[in-house]
Amino acid sequence: MTVSLAKVLQNIDLLERAANALASKLGPPLFVPEAGKGHHALTRKDSFAVQVLKAVRVVSGLHACAGLLGGGFFQEAMVIFRTIDDFLGEILFLEEAHGLGKKVRAHQDFVDQFFSVQPKTTEEMLSERARPRYVSKQKIRASETRVLGGVAPGTDISAMTSAIDDVLSGFVHGNYPHIMEMYDPGCGRFRMTGLLGTPRMPSAIEELRVHTHGALSIFVMLLRDAGFAELADEVNAVASTYESNVRDQSAPRSESSSSETCA
Repeated sequence: MTVSLAKVLQNIDLLERAANALASKLGPPLFVPEAGKGHHALTRKDSFAVQVLKAVRVVSGLHACAGLLGGGFFQEAMVIFRTIDDFLGEILFLEEAHGLGKKVRAHQDFVDQFFSVQPKTTEEMLSERARPRYVSKQKIRASETRVLGGVAPGTDISAMTSAIDDVLSGFVHGNYPHIMEMYDPGCGRFRMTGLLGTPRMPSAIEELRVHTHGALSIFVMLLRDAGFAELADEVNAVASTYESNVRDQSAPRSESSSSETCA
């Protein structure tokens, strides 16, 4: 069973519908006027609100990755996939607190720190002497592991998430082997206008499928928490059609000659 690229894009649209439903629980943001500027702010500031806002970024990121991959920008999409992993991990971190009833100080600290950040100019940030100490990623990953461990018993979640982080971080930081993947021996140069028609694209499309599937599964939890049982069932039904080892057979293949792809 395969999941086509077109179907993945439809599922991202479903995630957007789910995120909008979740956001409706937050109430309309208020505009906070300030001297020379202003910003919108929520009146509800709890762990669920953080999860919903992170979900908004997940959906936006998936749309962005789909757009980038449409132009062959594999490396740039992988950078965004790394941020999506972080956002999903933070959603699961907070899910342990209010979804599973296991709250620790780090959960409240994360929420407090999230809402304490205010829009600032570069000059304002440079003038600050003390920087806040944020909840460590190790604590977030530990919580994520506990939540996912209950869903996928027998799986080494910690090792899996760490390995994924390491691979995707190479794209964020521009590691040597990752940059060398942009070299096309047929052209004799680096491909800086996209990698369409190269062997890298099928795996890039697969990353989009995998991250969309991960988001679907996690959004089901949020929808059930928020009382959207019918939409949660719809999203869950879609998530269940995915298989972790399925590769997208409709992804772009390297069928063009080097001279054609170098144009």
